[in-house]
Amino acid sequence: RIAGEDRVVILGTQEAHDAQLHDQVVDDLLCVGLGDLAGLQVALEVDVEEGGDTAEGHGGAVLALDGGDADIFENVEAIEKSFHHLVRTMAQKALIVANGQSATLDRVLEMGCWSRVERFDSENGWTISEDGEVAFRGESFGILKSPLLGRHNQLNTLAAIAAARDAGVDPREAIAAMESFSGVKRRLEVKGTEDGGTVIDDFAHHPTAIRETIAALRGKIGYGKGRLIAVLEPRSNTMKMGTMRAALPGSLSDADQVFCYAGAGVRWNEAEALAPLGDKAHTYTDLDLLVKEAAAYAAPGDSILVMSNGGFGGVHGKLLAALREKAS
Repeated sequence: RIAGEDRVVILGTQEAHDAQLHDQVVDDLLCVGLGDLAGLQVALEVDVEEGGDTAEGHGGAVLALDGGDADIFENVEAIEKSFHHLVRTMAQKALIVANGQSATLDRVLEMGCWSRVERFDSENGWTISEDGEVAFRGESFGILKSPLLGRHNQLNTLAAIAAARDAGVDPREAIAAMESFSGVKRRLEVKGTEDGGTVIDDFAHHPTAIRETIAALRGKIGYGKGRLIAVLEPRSNTMKMGTMRAALPGSLSDADQVFCYAGAGVRWNEAEALAPLGDKAHTYTDLDLLVKEAAAYAAPGDSILVMSNGGFGGVHGKLLAALREKAS
């Protein structure tokens, strides 16, 4: 069985993509989030619902840790302690696949770890080069040719390949399978194009994910080939609290324009928080006005990236309708 979220891209949708990978992955592998992009709640759910399988079974865990659940935990130290409790449930023969660039995960593992550990994005573990070459401790397994955008998706895939290898899947098979894996819904999902403007949906809802999602899209469209317009709704409980508001300007800095909606429950001043972005940031409490002005700003060739972990009041359809009306 597989538990976790879609950031473990090659495994998170295994049931729909198992023709090219061994069925035993579904039976034997336990996946928990990924990197610094995922929130802790995923891990806690697995600890409660699947913890027995982890302690008893072969298993693999791809650990995730950030401050994305500040509404649940007092501070990062409390989150790290919870992860430590999860690690303590892992069997000695189990495998933990950990982000090699995460100081928070380093601290968690230093608290005590009795399982095997492999790191990704680390010269002492799994690496992926700029041209997509996947290797483990210097042994190359081939070139990853994935339609998924962004460095974060490269690392997601790398971690999943590592975990799958421990369950018996040859990394070369996993790499080949990724060529036909188009991803999951709500991850840079194109919702439609009207008047030359493309509306794209993504589940990104905290600064790290927002930054990586924008970077991924920017890597595709480049500069000077249409603008990147970010439409953001701080909707999660943590974002409504404003715990991460200081990090938002930096995460949005590579967008050409930012349209931010302050929905019900937002407890901070969005205009003030986004002031470092200057005149490219626009904030609204009226969603229809946001749609009207974002559509008016958009030009043929632009990409409108909508980011929220909710339905965002049907903003995708509203933007497409406004673009259509603009063209008529």
